[in-house]
Amino acid sequence: MKNVGNHNSISRNLIVSFVILLTFTFGLVAQTTVAPPVAVVAAAGAGDAAAGKAIFNAQCAACHKLDAKMTGPMLRNIGAKHDREWLYKWIRNSSEMIKSGDPEAVKLWEEYKPSVMNAFPNLTNADIDNIIAYTDAPIVAAVAAVVPAGGVVAQGGESAISSNLVLGLLALIIGILITMLFFVYKVLNKIAKANGIEVV
Repeated sequence: MKNVGNHNSISRNLIVSFVILLTFTFGLVAQTTVAPPVAVVAAAGAGDAAAGKAIFNAQCAACHKLDAKMTGPMLRNIGAKHDREWLYKWIRNSSEMIKSGDPEAVKLWEEYKPSVMNAFPNLTNADIDNIIAYTDAPIVAAVAAVVPAGGVVAQGGESAISSNLVLGLLALIIGILITMLFFVYKVLNKIAKANGIEVV
């Protein structure tokens, strides 16, 4: 009887290779599955939040953040905190309002002095409405990505379904390949035994 190389080690190497490939694939999918950016939803009839974001970033972001104090106050939901006409005047020339003795203007000045807000006489009511729409828009935040011990990112919403679907299909394909390798191994063993070859 002839001795043939160790088929068990070859099959074991193939299975280990597929397990490594599966692990790498899951890791790759987990790395590319990133929480989508926060989307801004415009309030109905109150300006264009997308245009307001552009103006905010160009004119306001140096001194203001939406959700934190900076040189000036945080501006999230500013439209609910002050009257619209007051905001038009304040944004165009805050110093003039402080000098006139406006109580809200003086209160803000006292809180943030010695910083004085720049005057923006070039901004139209529509521009200011757009900024207010941006600051007042509810944010639709994606569920934060969580990386469990297995390394697969879990998310809420549609992306979680599509990620789970992709991962499920990959697992199914890998399972089918491993099953096929097992059957090929068994067939090769039977052929070897039928030919009188001793399998080690």
